[in-house]
Amino acid sequence: MKGMIFTLFFILFITTSAIGQLRPLHANDVSKLEGKFNVTVSDTANNSFFLQHPDIRQVWIIYRNRRPVRITPLLERFRLGSIKGESYDLEYEGDQYAFTYKYGEINFVLPQKKEINLNRKEKNKKHEILQAFVSEDSLQYQYEQRSLLIDVSKVDTIGVIGRTAEYLYDLNRVAKLVEKQLINNVTSDLDSAIVFSFKIDKQGSMSELQLEAGIQSIFSDCVKQHVFFDEKGKIKKWKPAMIYTSGQNVVSRVRVYARLNENGSVHISTTPRLFRFLAR
Repeated sequence: MKGMIFTLFFILFITTSAIGQLRPLHANDVSKLEGKFNVTVSDTANNSFFLQHPDIRQVWIIYRNRRPVRITPLLERFRLGSIKGESYDLEYEGDQYAFTYKYGEINFVLPQKKEINLNRKEKNKKHEILQAFVSEDSLQYQYEQRSLLIDVSKVDTIGVIGRTAEYLYDLNRVAKLVEKQLINNVTSDLDSAIVFSFKIDKQGSMSELQLEAGIQSIFSDCVKQHVFFDEKGKIKKWKPAMIYTSGQNVVSRVRVYARLNENGSVHISTTPRLFRFLAR
């Protein structure tokens, strides 16, 4: 099974008094922007990626602690307010697997640490937020230099804006039902991991269900049956996604990742975060 391994980080939350919900700390909540700068270098390490995917014009990568945490293959070059592409949360196993399944490996260049000392008296309070834009023949890094007001570990830099759609049933129980149905039907040619993607509307109804990664098999059929349909064959409802600032429900795209382990146990998880610029 192909996959990409990334270190997971926990995002800390604070209470938003306006709507009584939790939301992540954002950079502007806890720091002051002191400067920006870009670095562009010639780079052809990902030529093969762009040759294999000619519809992709640019790849947008967001880093935290010098690790890629979010990636968006762009159908047009990046333009704020008009982002055409599909975002993948590299801290979620389902997005990791779906991205690798569709695109294969991409060269995540880790740039050298750059700092601009804009105020020597507060040097120990500086924090850089980094994103990169990968093109066929170049690589551009974008840095922000900030003076922090609190511990840097509490800063969310990946654009979480709300609560994602939530599954209203017990995923552990669902996994046990899949395991039970597969006891005498597991073969060596089964895909050991699959990803379903779909849309949840403002009322919590599901549509556009598809097997996004993996091959249809008895495993994928069992997961589909038990995750998405009840005992009477009716489509299960979800709790819709919600924007923190307004408290309004929104339409969202969701992934369900399922993995069949060697010992026959099954692991199932769903999309954990709702992002800004999630253009799907």
